Amino acid sequence: MENRPGSYVLLLNCAVNEPVLIGKHKTLDLIPGYYTYCGSAFGSGGIVARVQRHLKLKKKKHWHIDYLRDKCTIEEIWVSYFKENLEHLWAQDFLHHKKSTIPLNKFGSTDCKCRTHFFHFTSKPAISWLTYSKKIKRIKINHL
Repeated sequence: MENRPGSYVLLLNCAVNEPVLIGKHKTLDLIPGYYTYCGSAFGSGGIVARVQRHLKLKKKKHWHIDYLRDKCTIEEIWVSYFKENLEHLWAQDFLHHKKSTIPLNKFGSTDCKCRTHFFHFTSKPAISWLTYSKKIKRIKINHL
């Protein structure tokens, strides 16, 4: 990964079937399968700083995704250093994909007009489903 601004997708694998409190008011009913979370890091530290934070299990919960980290495993991170913020475009790609479902409205998208930035799939999604897929780098996470 490079210390540059860009957009990313976290690919999470979930084996549990249980409710999780997201913040103080929303409950997400996790089910086994894959989840994708679309994000961007155009501020200080870029992609490296943001992804390193997402990979930590013990941290102050700030973003919606923080509430899932002890329940789901980040399997891959898909990264693009394209100058345009692609998180909203990718959220639309996933929203309109026939294999996606929306586990919780406005998850990760309370600061924009997107319905959500978080999607569930029963089987592993593919980078090729995303706009500008040839500009995306796949980073596999090895869990010890």
